[in-house]
Amino acid sequence: MKKIKKLLTLGTLIFFVLGSYTGCSNSSSGSGKTDKDPAEVVDDGSGDEDKGDNDDKDGQDEDSQDEDGQDKDDSGDDEEKQLPENPELSDLVPDAQDLGEYIAVEAIEKIDSMEGGNYAIKITGAITAEDIENLNVVMYTKMDRLIALDLRDTTGLTKLDSWAFSSVDKYDDEGGVPLSALILPESITEIDYDCFRSCKTIKALIAPGVKILRSYALADCKNLAIMKFADIMDLLEESSIGWNDAITEITLNAKHIGQRLVPGCEKLTKVIIGPDVEIMENGPFHEINKVKEIKVAKENTHFKDIDGLLYSADGTRFIRYPCAHEGKELTLPDVVTIIDSDAFAYTHLEKVSLPNVSVITSCAFWSSSIQEVSIPKATEIGYGAFYRCGSLNKLTLPNTVTKIGSNAFLHTFNLKSFFIPSTVTTIDSSAFYGWKNDQVINCQAASKPENWDDDWNKSCACQINWGVNPE
Repeated sequence: MKKIKKLLTLGTLIFFVLGSYTGCSNSSSGSGKTDKDPAEVVDDGSGDEDKGDNDDKDGQDEDSQDEDGQDKDDSGDDEEKQLPENPELSDLVPDAQDLGEYIAVEAIEKIDSMEGGNYAIKITGAITAEDIENLNVVMYTKMDRLIALDLRDTTGLTKLDSWAFSSVDKYDDEGGVPLSALILPESITEIDYDCFRSCKTIKALIAPGVKILRSYALADCKNLAIMKFADIMDLLEESSIGWNDAITEITLNAKHIGQRLVPGCEKLTKVIIGPDVEIMENGPFHEINKVKEIKVAKENTHFKDIDGLLYSADGTRFIRYPCAHEGKELTLPDVVTIIDSDAFAYTHLEKVSLPNVSVITSCAFWSSSIQEVSIPKATEIGYGAFYRCGSLNKLTLPNTVTKIGSNAFLHTFNLKSFFIPSTVTTIDSSAFYGWKNDQVINCQAASKPENWDDDWNKSCACQINWGVNPE
């Protein structure tokens, strides 16, 4: 029997049966025009993958029936129970010893006095940012104990400040404070940048009033498997959730989604865009190496997915090809005129055709496995567009291209012969950085044009020929 795990969307507690799932600039609205700005599986904490569906095959029929031969209820001990709508600390960390209820000052003294162990404590009454700071300090200096905090009945705070539950040493990435779970009052609507950064012990965060997550707020919280925020959030900033090893699927339902969300989540295989997402910044998903599909709620009027690939609702903007999506070749529809930064970053695609795309945006194919790209209507190659595309061996610049950005072809060692038409009037610095002596650049211009940066070929050992006509 497949193991049923609890899954929480950002704002809603639901039940979910796991199947066999094993950014560079500017914001955009869903229209496709370029403007310039949870659902986590409750893991058992072991980090082990499922061992397979056949482990109990021999005894499956016998185990699934009672003595009278009737099917047993599948809600037995081998399934985890669904969390209540308003969970207690005992639901989140059942092994923690309950220390009782205190006001903030007393709670700090109580935590400080306890010997090493696993504790849960509820704080009531008025609480200040200074109290939170003092909690952080006492927990950080008492690393032999694990603390779960229930603040739901406190008053006085509307925001958690930066580094509130991170390390006292803001540059310590070794684990932050020993916080196992946290329940916040609905009055707290914002979690500031780096608030929980590198808090590797936290497994559950219940914050029903939070509508804003600032940059890196939950970065490197590797074991954070349960998250509950407002049903409709206002803003998820850049990398506000990232480097998490506990989640396999996440639903994002914020009106505004920033750049490079959920990077480095090595078990994340599916991203769901909720119905209320209106804006995604250019390049919302960068390092999503294990993601196989991005799905969009049918009720969303700003975005859509086609076979697990992310587009604007009108289809003119292509946003992201998931890194682990199946397939080696892709031709975008003619209606697509814009591709996002990071659109194909880290993917395993080998051949891509962009028949009607004019700008190959920054970082578009960053460190991908691409071998061949067709860009017949391109006018600009953006910063780092083909950065470290070591397998790229076939790319022809059309005579519509006028600009090549910095680092555009850095370390693209398999492009052995490359032609730059005379229409290219601007090349920024280090565009061909690191090219080797077995590569050749043929330029149609008789000499370096005025608007080519003096370092356009910095650290480039390849042969450069001038005044070469196209074949």
